[in-house]
Amino acid sequence: MQRYRSILSLAATGMVFLLGGCGSADIAPIESARGQFGDTVRLGTAYDIPGRSARRESVSPAIGASGVEGYVATVWCKSKSNFFPVRVVMDKEFRVLSARVLSYSSRHGREVRSPRFSKQFGGKGPQDPVEVGKDIDAVSGATSSSSVMADGVRRAIRAARRAIAQ
Repeated sequence: MQRYRSILSLAATGMVFLLGGCGSADIAPIESARGQFGDTVRLGTAYDIPGRSARRESVSPAIGASGVEGYVATVWCKSKSNFFPVRVVMDKEFRVLSARVLSYSSRHGREVRSPRFSKQFGGKGPQDPVEVGKDIDAVSGATSSSSVMADGVRRAIRAARRAIAQ
């Protein structure tokens, strides 16, 4: 029964199970892609993002009627005490359409969940530094988490570009 409640809670947050390449279930944010690109979009094959995180990170193309319309990446950012997942939705030119903290369990630094902070990432692309103190303002009370989230968004942009090259 607990397992079904977990699946229902994931569905309620806009998460859907997709089967990955090795037969294992991969959680991907297709509802977010649909919100940005329209109802006919589907996610393509998820590419693993190599990196420092002990958790699985991936980027998937958002495929619509006219082909690839953008990318959806999930990256894990390490705060002082915990990891937290960030979903980044990008257009075809790898410009950020949205960046959102999916969950944040630590008591300190929760301010990075604020829409006002997340809006700063909109429009950032491969040519932008995406760095606190340069083109991103840190949130008071969450300076460290602000920096690691900016790093995560920057990694997501780079990973999407690498996925294209494959």
